[in-house]
Amino acid sequence: MNKIVCFFTSFFLLLGLMIFSNTAYALGNAEPAPSSMPIEKLTITNPDGSTHELYVEVAKTPQQQEDGLMYRTHLDADKGMLFVFPGPNQISFWMKNTLVPLDMVFIRADGRVANVHAGAKPLDLTPVPSAGPVVAGLEIKAGQAQVLGLQKGSLIQSTSLPAAMPKH
Repeated sequence: MNKIVCFFTSFFLLLGLMIFSNTAYALGNAEPAPSSMPIEKLTITNPDGSTHELYVEVAKTPQQQEDGLMYRTHLDADKGMLFVFPGPNQISFWMKNTLVPLDMVFIRADGRVANVHAGAKPLDLTPVPSAGPVVAGLEIKAGQAQVLGLQKGSLIQSTSLPAAMPKH
């Protein structure tokens, strides 16, 4: 009889662990499916004339912006996400369900950087505000803003930011 009790106890313990792990997966504790957001090249031109290129996912819809970089466990140094808004507004980002530390760059309508917030901490719900009205935000791997020389006044150019496109 003890062998039968031991077997059923083990069986139900294993079953419980399987249900718990599937529930954790369903709640977003695993790597998400690859993004369906468009990817484009973004060019940074700093006040000192240095330039850098990144490849960014572009989040334009409210749902894409809400999802952002949530649940990602890695972000390459040459990648990021550009959040494009319909018009200049004061905005704030937070790190809800975001697992990697990020630098947040806020971009004005003229394509210039309004402010940079370095090293936003994973899972922190504290709002990180823009310094005035902006049309976009850029999230990149923490520490990359400094590596790239990104600062207030740097120019961000991409096809999603028409005002920032180079004049020919």
